[in-house]
Amino acid sequence: MSGSTGDVATLSGVLDGLAQEGYDGTFLVSDDGTVKCRSCGSVEAPAGLHVDGLRRVEGVSDPADMAAVLAVRCQSCGARGSIVARYGPEAGPGDEALLLAVDQAPGAGRDVAEAASRTEPPAPSPADAEAAS
Repeated sequence: MSGSTGDVATLSGVLDGLAQEGYDGTFLVSDDGTVKCRSCGSVEAPAGLHVDGLRRVEGVSDPADMAAVLAVRCQSCGARGSIVARYGPEAGPGDEALLLAVDQAPGAGRDVAEAASRTEPPAPSPADAEAAS
């Protein structure tokens, strides 16, 4: 699985990027970590979930506000969507079970979510460069 690459990604930025990439479906996580597709109603165990990517985000103003955004695909109907799972002190039992299963899954490391959420910072203007020196 991939973590932060040094850029500061916001939760809304990651979700917006995924939606633009077609990950706009809705998935629900239960307390035992099972995931339900809202498009077709199928339920998948956390270990069997098809994860295309994962991106960790951390609140800029509150480091305890930690979450992982998973780009997932329903194995029954093919719907794509995202799941926000908390980790750290705010994690619920379903979040923990889901993230543990994903972390142990073979093939972890795909990172569609990171690419979809990465934005290049604007180039500094000549005035900014002069002010910095």
